[in-house]
Amino acid sequence: MLLTLLSPALASLTLLVQTAETDPAPISAAFLAEAERQMSDPAAPGLAVALVEADRVSDIITLGTADTETGRPLSPTSPFRSASTLKMVVAAAVLRQAEIDGVSLDTPIGSLAPDLPGFLHPITLHQLLTHTGGLVDRTDDFGRLDAAALRDAILALEPDTLYLPPGTAFSYSNIGYNIAGYVLERMASEPFDVALERLVLSPLSMDHSTFETARAQALGWAAPHWQGTPLERNPENRAEWPSGMMYTSAADVGRFLAALMQDGIIDGERVWPAGLSERLVTDHVRAEETATGFGYGYGVMIGTFAGHRAWFHSGGLPGYRANVLALPDDNLAIALLANGEGFDRTALLETLIPSAPPSPTSPSGPMSGDVASMPRLAGLYTQADDLPSLCVYERDGAPRIDSRGRTLSLHRDGETGLVGLDADGNVRARYRLYFDARGEILALGSWVRAFRRTADSCD
Repeated sequence: MLLTLLSPALASLTLLVQTAETDPAPISAAFLAEAERQMSDPAAPGLAVALVEADRVSDIITLGTADTETGRPLSPTSPFRSASTLKMVVAAAVLRQAEIDGVSLDTPIGSLAPDLPGFLHPITLHQLLTHTGGLVDRTDDFGRLDAAALRDAILALEPDTLYLPPGTAFSYSNIGYNIAGYVLERMASEPFDVALERLVLSPLSMDHSTFETARAQALGWAAPHWQGTPLERNPENRAEWPSGMMYTSAADVGRFLAALMQDGIIDGERVWPAGLSERLVTDHVRAEETATGFGYGYGVMIGTFAGHRAWFHSGGLPGYRANVLALPDDNLAIALLANGEGFDRTALLETLIPSAPPSPTSPSGPMSGDVASMPRLAGLYTQADDLPSLCVYERDGAPRIDSRGRTLSLHRDGETGLVGLDADGNVRARYRLYFDARGEILALGSWVRAFRRTADSCD
């Protein structure tokens, strides 16, 4: 149905709502008002939202334009870049292929792809899919598009790609998912994108999902924008396909979320084996093992949203932003795709799921300022060359951390947790300590990444 809008400003937006046979919950006025407010920003050109109830996509909403130069409107099937929300799809494909081959996810990948560099051989599929493989996080938006690009990039990885012992820490790594994509190629004996199509996209009828830009354009793509202007150079690199470079529509992502919530059932039909969803959304990495406040399954973040138990992921590439959110206890899921960087996606999601989020927990007590306790913690923590390092040191008898140009005081938060407080005592960051076999601090987790302790001081 076409929704009639009362606001003259909203009436200028392109808003299409497709309704399934059952009547969905009405789109909230708060969502429309928030969308109107945000789309006054030129950096927020177009948005597509799929609402999923139980095992079906109940609504698809498109707002704004697919291309600001031509004024071409979005459609419910317009492909956007998936960015890192693709990781749950890749994880599902790896699980399916491993099940077909009778391969345990604890199998070292060197036995599945013997041509991998030797330093990668001990890492397991489980560790790749949970970001616990000890791999740095580097990405390259531009590169080759030939069929050998992924293989050549993975086989050319240098030993410094592995910066922590596998299984030591949770640390988000796009490289890890690119490696998983290559291992999938070797397991399936076919190109990564062909395997993904066979294992997930085709069974779920995700017909508007593709890695090929020309096909996405032919399907009426949402062109990438920066500050309201189409990007002059759209990222293209086949070696990065598995970590987030697929184009997909809100409708297609909605179908994946329906299958995820209903253990492989879409519109009453089974599209993947029973039990696969449970394996994807089990918190293989628990919240207390990360610095994020949420756990991680296979390609899925696990926590709460606005007080609801939630499975989710977000992502971004130049010209695109994406969020997926499933509330399994409510039989509700939302896919949100944008072709600009100006949207406050959390604010939009909160209008569709109104509830006050829980207050942040307070730190359990101050860390001792005793100088004798500092040498084990103080030092320089680094990861990939293009990521800012962390510096921990003592000042005025208390531990401090410098990160991204900001100085915070450090306080304990449980056995292995730390919080960074500003001068007013507000929690501004959370950290997680990881230890080696001798009980010495090996790494410091900050948000989704871990940084290895590489020096005793920051000098």
